[in-house]
Amino acid sequence: MMHAPRQLSPLSRQFAACLQRLVPDAPDAVLQAAWLASEAIAAGDVCVDLAAHAGQRRWQDALSPGVVFPPLDEWRRQLCGSTLVGAPGVFAPLILDGQNHLYLARYWRYEQALAADLLARAATPFDDLDMARLQSDLDRLFADNVDEPSAQPDWQRNAAEKAVMRRLCVISGWPGTGKTSTVVRILAAL
Repeated sequence: MMHAPRQLSPLSRQFAACLQRLVPDAPDAVLQAAWLASEAIAAGDVCVDLAAHAGQRRWQDALSPGVVFPPLDEWRRQLCGSTLVGAPGVFAPLILDGQNHLYLARYWRYEQALAADLLARAATPFDDLDMARLQSDLDRLFADNVDEPSAQPDWQRNAAEKAVMRRLCVISGWPGTGKTSTVVRILAAL
């Protein structure tokens, strides 16, 4: 999750000003949360974890005492009481989930659509695989991985087999574990 920058960006200030035009009596805590959500996007995050900022002082400099965010329970109460903030699935500019993550509504929808697509792909196997050919191809592609037949399983080969059998597969590992060479072999098997 993001860390608050030293200075609040002009874009985040304008976003909060736009929300204040929509709801002139919006509490400062709601507008401050909107600042953070906007800054999160600029930092490459889809949401801001309010718990990480609750009770903290931000944007303090020689000319300004900064902003002190409310304690988390108070902040959530104010956010939930605002028409600018909705629960997941509600139409509102800001979305607050049950884990204290605040999203700009568009990014909450993007995250939900991406998650649904990834889950659907992961759950859909290829039906028309020639398993005998797949095993033969994998034996050939990973032949140099086998030092001793009784050694531990060939994890790269296992990962490749699972990847070819699904429409989505995530391969992870420490540097030097063979992720790149495994992906090259997966592409060859496909």
